[in-house]
Amino acid sequence: MPKSFFQEFLDQLAPLYGMRALRPDKMGACQLLLKKENLLVLFEYDDHVVPNTVLASVPLGEVLAGNEKQIMKELLKGNQKSENVLSMQPDEPICFLHRRLSSSIAGEELKKSLASFTGAAKKWIEKVGNPERAFDEQEESSKAGQIFPYKKV
Repeated sequence: MPKSFFQEFLDQLAPLYGMRALRPDKMGACQLLLKKENLLVLFEYDDHVVPNTVLASVPLGEVLAGNEKQIMKELLKGNQKSENVLSMQPDEPICFLHRRLSSSIAGEELKKSLASFTGAAKKWIEKVGNPERAFDEQEESSKAGQIFPYKKV
């Protein structure tokens, strides 16, 4: 049986965080606690939504009562500025940051994209905790690198 796209992605991801190997769980996902960044990142391969991509997701925290309207406005503004997608659970006031990565992204491009993603996640964690804080996520987007590498024909 050939290696799956997702396993190949995990094989590229593991050495970036000093690990020998990563394996998906029974649900087809891999969750990492990045100690240096103090972030929990979930990587999922979902061929049904966008073929051959991996969805990276980070929980940003719970929206404090009374801040829901302000945070929703900030999430909408943030969704217009970069390749990241911000969301809020419909049944709980918890925000998430997501980014789709090509399953074939590797090496320096993967490292650069993940550094940009985790940097944006840290800023959004602060933003969710303090909705009045301003920052420019477009700056993070410019550091993201090429998420969907293409091949010249």
